[in-house]
Amino acid sequence: MKFKTKILLTPIVMFCVIFFVIGIVISTLLEKSKNKQIEDRLQLKVITVNQDIKRVSKKALSESSIFAGMPEVKKAYKKFYETNSVKKGSKILFDNVASVIKNASEITGKKRKFIFIYHQLDHLPECGQKSVVMI
Repeated sequence: MKFKTKILLTPIVMFCVIFFVIGIVISTLLEKSKNKQIEDRLQLKVITVNQDIKRVSKKALSESSIFAGMPEVKKAYKKFYETNSVKKGSKILFDNVASVIKNASEITGKKRKFIFIYHQLDHLPECGQKSVVMI
């Protein structure tokens, strides 16, 4: 090889090596940035979901508290505990509370469902650990 070629070849090789290293560094930085952006989006989504759960839980508690004090609901629970029959307690709920739920559905334009839960019923043959009555 000629001396002139060697002198020109060295900067060209150096330029290619530097260009290759810079490409790797930029690629790594872009990948890290992309991963960070995805992680941030996921964290924001988790926060949003948790806030939604809290909001819906408060709303459900508010609505259920309206029904919890109703005499009909108290009668239904009393009947259940006297007879150990989910069906007898539920009948009172259906007979007395269904019209309230229907009216709420008509007024709001949204289908409403209310769930009454009888806890610790594993001793009854008709129930599992708990029984749910949905209106």
